[in-house]
Amino acid sequence: MPFDFTDCDLTSLTCTGVLLIEISSNRTQALNLEKTAAIYSKLLTPQKIEDLFRIIHGSKTEYLDQNEACKFNAFIFKNFSRLGDATTTQQIASNQCIFNSCISSAVHLEELNLSYQAIKVIPDEISKLTNLKRLNLQSCILLTSISPQLSKLEHLTHLNLDNCVSLKTPPPEIRNRGLRSIITYLKGLLAGSVACKRTKLMLVGNTCLFELILN
Repeated sequence: MPFDFTDCDLTSLTCTGVLLIEISSNRTQALNLEKTAAIYSKLLTPQKIEDLFRIIHGSKTEYLDQNEACKFNAFIFKNFSRLGDATTTQQIASNQCIFNSCISSAVHLEELNLSYQAIKVIPDEISKLTNLKRLNLQSCILLTSISPQLSKLEHLTHLNLDNCVSLKTPPPEIRNRGLRSIITYLKGLLAGSVACKRTKLMLVGNTCLFELILN
């Protein structure tokens, strides 16, 4: 991304990776050869799609099952470059620098879409986007953490973390409660931790004897 957004009034930026098949425990996007060809026709030749579909699709049904869809996603994710895609330490540092220096300089952004990318973290520099209202990180399957600095974005009303399967911070039980819980959790991380001076006590056996020992 060889762009400088420092003096730019850009309010919306969409930088998405190549689409992946939607997979969940309850629903897998119905995908047959015809639909696959329609989705990926600009990236793969019809013959390549047909060969790939034949290799992956081991069952006799018309549509890919969940396991086959995962294999298809793995091929797509591996063979098409994405923002944050890096293997060496030097590449990772370079990509992180690009993310920080380019995107974080677009201080007028109100909407940022980075779905289907290979980014691994949302860094502290996210707090510079003080006007941000909507952030879409859908299907960033390598994303592991979001900086607590995100909680400083007072105008943020929408955060899409669907299918961020590697995300640890915030954890799933917090994400499932919605944006307000996510912001509260991240604010808690910013505030730091407080030592807990309470402990659990289990009594086993004769409680009268236990009281006598205490006295």
